Amino acid sequence: MIGAGVFCAARSSLVASFVAGAWCLAPASATAQGYLPQDIPRSGNLEISVGVGWLPGSDLGTASADETRNPGTGTGPFVLFQADTRTESAPGLQGRFGVYLSQSVSIEGAALFSRPDLSTRLTGDAESAPNLTATDTLTRFVVDGSVLFHFTGASFGGGTPGYMDRFRLHPFGASLL
Repeated sequence: MIGAGVFCAARSSLVASFVAGAWCLAPASATAQGYLPQDIPRSGNLEISVGVGWLPGSDLGTASADETRNPGTGTGPFVLFQADTRTESAPGLQGRFGVYLSQSVSIEGAALFSRPDLSTRLTGDAESAPNLTATDTLTRFVVDGSVLFHFTGASFGGGTPGYMDRFRLHPFGASLL
């Protein structure tokens, strides 16, 4: 009799699983908030954003430490050593603040903070000193600003009005949002 009870319990859980699965697959209707047309953005609206990023390193070039030779020892400069300098990649924190002056014009300001390493590799020492790398941490703080023009009613080539609103014009180019 114990086997029949186990079989009955297994059958009941199988039926319950089937009913639950069928209920999950049944279509359902969904509703959302209604669209309330507004004249957005309006003068005085604010946009604030904060984010993190990864700043790539950059090569700052190679220079040589030159001295003027004594007369009679040669004509070219005397090279003491070579220095190759670069900044390393580093994470950064950025904040951006914007305010709309009108529906079509806004201004933005941004600040970026990072602490990359600056490394200089010293080689080719005239006195045969071993090559070495000197490293220090920089504090990089970059501030920028821009004026944005939002083309809210423009239609180009028969496209949808407002399409050009996705473009931001900055002093050094345009970006697609």
